[in-house]
Amino acid sequence: MKSIREFTRTVPDAIEKTGKGIANEIRTGARHLFLLSPPLSGSTAITQLINTSPNVSVFPGKGEGQHLPEARKILFGDERWNPDLPIDWVKVRKIFFQYWSPFKSIRFEKSPPNIVRAVELEHAFKNPLFLITLRNPYAQIEGLLRRQWHFNKYGPQSSPSSPLTPKVAAEFWIKIAKFQLYNSEHLGNTCFFTYEELAERPDDTIRRITDFLPDLGALDIESKFTAHNITGKPISGFKNLNQQKIENLTGQQVEEINLVLGRHENLLANFHYQLI
Repeated sequence: MKSIREFTRTVPDAIEKTGKGIANEIRTGARHLFLLSPPLSGSTAITQLINTSPNVSVFPGKGEGQHLPEARKILFGDERWNPDLPIDWVKVRKIFFQYWSPFKSIRFEKSPPNIVRAVELEHAFKNPLFLITLRNPYAQIEGLLRRQWHFNKYGPQSSPSSPLTPKVAAEFWIKIAKFQLYNSEHLGNTCFFTYEELAERPDDTIRRITDFLPDLGALDIESKFTAHNITGKPISGFKNLNQQKIENLTGQQVEEINLVLGRHENLLANFHYQLI
């Protein structure tokens, strides 16, 4: 049983969530902007950039709906990268509505596993728009290996598992790239750009984003982005850190990665990547 103090703390929070949920259900015309970005590919910095717009509502923390307390059991299980995992989108939408501000015209979400179920998102939310991005495979794989994320046959999981190998990490990049290609070709409203385009040509890329969704207004590229990166320090603006990450890979790791990527050179070329 909750103490009186605990009860008085939680009741106002519950009332606020209920109020937001009702207001967001009633409000029409708001845009739902989903960032489809692989893990360790700049998604946190992109979220912080989008959040410089006064018209955007972003979830607390990393901006990922999968980490909301009520949604974790639905969206953050060990099979979260399984594209066939059944999701109760009516319940998820209700949870999301309890956290987005009803006073903002753009509702933003960036959970990486959305990549494998973007078509479901398109049907579950009104006025959906998608920012789709990808990063150099070697740079992303380096981050996965350095952090030694736990993996199952679908992708990252929370439960402990065997040590991650370059082969498994490379197969995961291929899986993501195939989904991103499909998403780019089949979703209705999309804006695609790579991590490298944003880092090396930020003004042009941000212009493409704001042309895609003018309601964003001006975005502050000079913000200090606090996303974890290989330097271990916050970075002002966007910097391409790929080379530093790639140099971290051993020759043996590159060979193992190439055994996988080498079977998909056409897919790499589609995104203007090539084998090392």
